[in-house]
Amino acid sequence: MRAAPNSLIWMLCCFMKGYKCNTIADDINESSLRRQQRPSRLTFGSCNNQDLPQPLWPVIESRNAAAFIFGGDTIYADSTQGLDFSEFPSIKPVVRQATPETFDAAYQTQLQNPGYQNFLQRSTNITVFGCLDDHDYGVNNGDRTYPYARESALGFLKFINEPKQSLMYQRAERGFGLYGVKAFDFSRPPGQELLTETEAAIDIDITANTTESSFDNSNTRQEHRPSSLSSKSVAVFILDVRTNKTPWKKGVQYDHEGDFLGERQWQWFERSLKQSTATINIIVQGLPVHAHRHSDANAVEDWEKFPKARQRLYDTLLQSQEERGAAPMLISGDVHMAQLRRSDCYFTFNDEKKKRSLLEITTSGMTHSWGTCFSPQVRHHTHWYKRYASFVSRSAMTLMHFVMQLNDVMISHGPTSTIQKEDEEVISLYGNGGGEGSKLGKQYALDLNFGELEFDWEHGMVIARILGVESTTTTGRPLLSASWTLDQLSGKEDMPRVMSVSEEQKMAYSATNMDSNGWHCMAHRGDTDSLRFKLGSIALISWVSLMVVVPVLIVPLAVFAMLLYFVSRRMPRMNICFEGFRFAASTKEERKMKAKMN
Repeated sequence: MRAAPNSLIWMLCCFMKGYKCNTIADDINESSLRRQQRPSRLTFGSCNNQDLPQPLWPVIESRNAAAFIFGGDTIYADSTQGLDFSEFPSIKPVVRQATPETFDAAYQTQLQNPGYQNFLQRSTNITVFGCLDDHDYGVNNGDRTYPYARESALGFLKFINEPKQSLMYQRAERGFGLYGVKAFDFSRPPGQELLTETEAAIDIDITANTTESSFDNSNTRQEHRPSSLSSKSVAVFILDVRTNKTPWKKGVQYDHEGDFLGERQWQWFERSLKQSTATINIIVQGLPVHAHRHSDANAVEDWEKFPKARQRLYDTLLQSQEERGAAPMLISGDVHMAQLRRSDCYFTFNDEKKKRSLLEITTSGMTHSWGTCFSPQVRHHTHWYKRYASFVSRSAMTLMHFVMQLNDVMISHGPTSTIQKEDEEVISLYGNGGGEGSKLGKQYALDLNFGELEFDWEHGMVIARILGVESTTTTGRPLLSASWTLDQLSGKEDMPRVMSVSEEQKMAYSATNMDSNGWHCMAHRGDTDSLRFKLGSIALISWVSLMVVVPVLIVPLAVFAMLLYFVSRRMPRMNICFEGFRFAASTKEERKMKAKMN
């Protein structure tokens, strides 16, 4: 849309009493300038409690991205009623699930947030969409047994103003779940990057000759030709890991029959991903994929707990993307911190062997994180003990990253390679993180954060950033930053080596000599030492338990000490009063004796 000339603006001002013409003109000029200068960027974020302060929206707005994508927990519609210690050391929250009325109230609160309102008003032609996780789905660790799955999906889609005629909306309306794909072509003019579903031609629920969908008979869908997108295109797939999810089993670490997506969504995802000719395919859903963490799924959720489903996801991503030479990337949330993760995947079939890496960016904690206080409950951020809660939260997760290997998390020691520009300028790549002045070492961040992907088409590279409250466009550094070439992401080039040649060969041999053929993905720094993992878990549980027990012991002792102090300060006065009482009593007795004698 062309900006109105200033003369027209002044004419309109004559009829707009109370408005400042200079301000209107400046706003329009600024908006036009922002469109012209827009970089190829997408932003992501998750875990946003509508009742807590939201300081990140000005920073997100300053990034001038083409889209902001919610990675789950856009609101917290359920509520926590306390903690259940019946299965200690596993501690679970006691949760009251949400109702349709709860969704409406929570989304209205979010829409009325001044920071979010300003973000929507000032952002230029930005597309807002995303996926569900458990708290905006309606219940902690939610699954297919939740009765309001359809209502939660429709509530979110109404919140982001998703058109009712879109395929994503129609699937949600039929109760299939909230999933879909949106494509961006950055070769188009700024502000017009988003493609229609027909232009993208990725979603298989669009038939060959019409925009009408054929949901009710998936076996008779007409196949249409693969999309033909430009070399500057990005497709963002949204998956629903709640509506069709198998409930977690108690006392079972790995449920090999458990599933997240359901067969209908799997079929849609596998076939739609194969249709995509985008240069980069980004998969957004709520739960960590590569992570190897706590064994109790009811305490810590991730894809590892359903091994068969995770393997199907790996196969879908790696096989279809290899055929087209595309670059797949994973975006996840849920865990109230940010991490850069990588798995190295090895393929074996008869004598054929090959390797490629799969990256995952976890960004979580827009209003609460392990660095502030991991709990979404408002009272933990406002009551007198909030500083102690923040200390316990940050120290516990810092300890976890120190004592546990976490071999899926990247470790940075600086630049890993370089790119030579035509003007002989050299660009350093940070394949393991640590770029742009961000932290070295293990690539995690505990502060409030959101994620960003920037696509440098000229040099064929992608920059992933985790940004915080201080990470504005002009000042401040990213919390985390890593960069890769498109060839590295698509498997045409190897990712930076993190182990010795012999260690890498040993891992490759282990992966390619398993019983089954196909892709086998492992943490890029090798298998986790089970003994160290158990010792780390014990240390973490002990530390948290100590931090909980100490106040229980200290507070009564402190009260008792204060009472003793109070009593000791009052002792002299009490002695004087006692002596005075005794003197008065003795004087009274003497008077009685004298009266008798007289």
